[in-house]
Amino acid sequence: MISSIPLRGVPILGRVLITLGIFGTLIQMYKSGIFIWFFKLIEPVGQMAFTNYLTQSIIGTIIFTGIGFGLFGKMQRFEVDIIVFCIRIVQIIWSNIWLRYFQYGPLE
Repeated sequence: MISSIPLRGVPILGRVLITLGIFGTLIQMYKSGIFIWFFKLIEPVGQMAFTNYLTQSIIGTIIFTGIGFGLFGKMQRFEVDIIVFCIRIVQIIWSNIWLRYFQYGPLE
């Protein structure tokens, strides 16, 4: 289990309470409007979900399979995470630009 809170030795009830506390904190942050800027930023990505899904699939196929660079199994986890992060940033930027001029994504 990957967690920033060490849970080894914590009874199951304690784990449930920790989870509920984190969940409750996130709900309160959402209700307070702290993340409105973030939701507005990623809203176009949701409107172009099918286009972004296919784009991720094509880019992943090119990077990781023998069709493209064949890097599957040759990269460290953090390198893959950097690639995924970069793809998401590009999709956020692309989706925001596209939806300024069009109502739907190109494949929706």
